[in-house]
Amino acid sequence: MAKTPITHSQRKIQRELDMIFARLGLDYWDLDEMEPAMRIHALRGVRREVIRGEVVNQHTLLDEHLGSKIAQYLYPKKTFIQLWKTRNFQRFNFFILERMPLMQKFAMVKDIYRIPKGVAETIEAVNALRNALLMHFSLRT
Repeated sequence: MAKTPITHSQRKIQRELDMIFARLGLDYWDLDEMEPAMRIHALRGVRREVIRGEVVNQHTLLDEHLGSKIAQYLYPKKTFIQLWKTRNFQRFNFFILERMPLMQKFAMVKDIYRIPKGVAETIEAVNALRNALLMHFSLRT
């Protein structure tokens, strides 16, 4: 496949990502400028942060999907656009859904719908991994 040049917009985003990674201390691309003994620590740190971020991202996404399934069950005749315009749903979302832990949402969704075993195992594994990372992080600070 022939290489195509990077567009101005793509280069701008690339610079923004470089700045974000540098600001967060995750700039691993200049390894040759680091002390040789520090390189492995820098790489491991970046790997740890990227993995932690992805686990949190997947956990959050699952939480949103489960909340949506609950809302669809409780408000079957309205779209989310319609629901968000009602004070009733805004209250339900703020006081109930947003405060309900992922595994409680999952238990409710499992009670309402048939969930394939593989999907259930994945949800439980992501939650366990997120909790383990959170515990590990809490112990280090």
